[in-house]
Amino acid sequence: MDRLLASANKLLASLDAPDRDRLIPHLERLELRSSVSLHEIGAPVTDVYFPLDFMASMVVRMANGEEIESGTIGNEGVVGVPALMDGDTPFVETFVQIPGSALRMPIGRFRSELARNGGLAEAVAEYTRNLLRLIVQSSACNLAHSLRQRCARMLLVCSDSVSRDTFRVTQEFLSELLAVRRASVTVIAGKLKTAGLLSYRNGIVTIRDRPGLERVACECYRVIRAQLDLDQRIRSEAGARRAKRGA
Repeated sequence: MDRLLASANKLLASLDAPDRDRLIPHLERLELRSSVSLHEIGAPVTDVYFPLDFMASMVVRMANGEEIESGTIGNEGVVGVPALMDGDTPFVETFVQIPGSALRMPIGRFRSELARNGGLAEAVAEYTRNLLRLIVQSSACNLAHSLRQRCARMLLVCSDSVSRDTFRVTQEFLSELLAVRRASVTVIAGKLKTAGLLSYRNGIVTIRDRPGLERVACECYRVIRAQLDLDQRIRSEAGARRAKRGA
């Protein structure tokens, strides 16, 4: 494990060198396949995951068995929000949506590091606030904007979460996240493809025209992106100040 690999996760990258170096010996790199469950409702949380280039989905299960997507986590953050609130068992299921690599840390070590009230604690607290903002913004988006706008937003979010323009995502996932029938997603994806904004084949999406897709997306994507970029810059500047004081 080295600093370069750890910096592929934006939360870890925002830490100053001493904070990040202290974590590195406790991080294990692993590859995660699509649909792998990371945290199950009612089961103890044993590890947290820092995404490098995979995206996780948080799902709420209704009484009738229906699954409703409540949020996504990519390389901007950490999978394990219940652990941040001292919960022993999560209230949502979290599983791998877009496969890729991650850094895994045992929950005990993670909580010990948070208890130090250093750079990691600050970064995780800010990330948790951002995650709540994302969930709230997405809820409003689902009520206020068209399916075409929301689908474009979600594809951009997926791309940002894994830091690449080609990724695997199913229409079932998009229909769950957007709370619509799969057939509706098929129609919208076809129109975006015809417009030259993306290609889609065998579950693999490639964004061909990012500026064009951003123009189609609703204002929520720009709001979320601007907030994430601002918070990333603030965390990096704070880390630099801490490093300067410690020098």
